[in-house]
Amino acid sequence: KHRRSLAISNSSNEARSQSIIRERDAQIASLQMKINSLTNKLVTLNRQFKASKRQHHELQGGHSAQGQGQYESTPKRKHRLSPYGNVVHETNVKNRTLTHERSRMGRNASIATAAELSSLDCPKAESRHSTNQAIVMRILEMFKDPSSHIQYLRSREFANDLLKLNSKIRSIFESEPRVAFLQSPVYVFGDIHGNLEDLHFFSDNIWRLGMSLTAGNFVFLGDYVDRGMSCLEVIAYLFAMKLLLPHKVFLLRGNHETRD
Repeated sequence: KHRRSLAISNSSNEARSQSIIRERDAQIASLQMKINSLTNKLVTLNRQFKASKRQHHELQGGHSAQGQGQYESTPKRKHRLSPYGNVVHETNVKNRTLTHERSRMGRNASIATAAELSSLDCPKAESRHSTNQAIVMRILEMFKDPSSHIQYLRSREFANDLLKLNSKIRSIFESEPRVAFLQSPVYVFGDIHGNLEDLHFFSDNIWRLGMSLTAGNFVFLGDYVDRGMSCLEVIAYLFAMKLLLPHKVFLLRGNHETRD
């Protein structure tokens, strides 16, 4: 009998504790629902406050801009920039006396700089640039219509132009790194193998306005000669474009450009 009474008392205690736990869980759930509702109300009130504040600023701005005809949300900041330039003059040639003058350049600073650079005497650079332009123009005219430039292609002038192109772009190739790091967009072209028609197709469909006016870089993967009938014309055109646009045209070396 004593054992039965103990078992009954234990079962009643467990039932009472479970009912208490259920009541506490119900209280916790109700409190959590109240917290969620209060949080939602707080978010709604915050949004309403921001909207009313924005409308208030707009109304104030509209009233202040009625006389001006336009509304500026933030006042413009005035940055007082006054560019100055130093002009150096050589007053005494024998003693090499230099005097400098600091003057304000105004808004035409870039125009004044370009004018000063163009006024500098550099006969070697000008003659070199004019020579390069003359060679490039002859090659480009030949590329446009090779059939009408047969006499030029068979002349000693074309041979001399090729030799001059080789000597001029040699320094460009030597200054370039072994691995070319380029930024997109990049046009990549495979083996040409002396086919001038392929270059004409690319010129008519990819750089129709010229390589200089086409966005992006141009990479040729080598194998410019052999197999085709216009190897000299192809290499002359590519070398001319490399001389004209050294940082836009990149000529890689294929197995047909190796010594063996």
